[in-house]
Amino acid sequence: MTRITRRSAIAAVTALAAGSAAAATVAVPATADTADAELLALGRELDRLWAIERAEEAAYIAEHRGHDTAALDAATAASAAIAHKIRDLPATTLAGLRVKAEAFVWSQGGEHVEHDDDATDTRLAAGIVRDIRAMASSNTPRPA
Repeated sequence: MTRITRRSAIAAVTALAAGSAAAATVAVPATADTADAELLALGRELDRLWAIERAEEAAYIAEHRGHDTAALDAATAASAAIAHKIRDLPATTLAGLRVKAEAFVWSQGGEHVEHDDDATDTRLAAGIVRDIRAMASSNTPRPA
């Protein structure tokens, strides 16, 4: 009886794959461009809508619009709709996680994700988001 070892199993699989290479389909590892394509597109849309939202907020303040918040409310609602889609999609890459982190930052009202809250879960969430943003910034360019 032949003993099967890890080395012999790998050799057998390699030989089998080499023998049927013409018929085999090769699984290409997913990249940030393919794996999280929908998530990355939503991230770009959130960036675009968030810029509109910030412009509406600045105009609201500069023009002293009083209680007329219709344009700002509409801009915020559009951003929220995209953030909800981002929330519901799973991220499979660091770039995808960055999109989710940016959506979290949007939901907190801006760039600052630190909380004065002493709750451990809140501080951990803020720390995770901060770390993902830092890792993604140093490893991958922001989706354009």
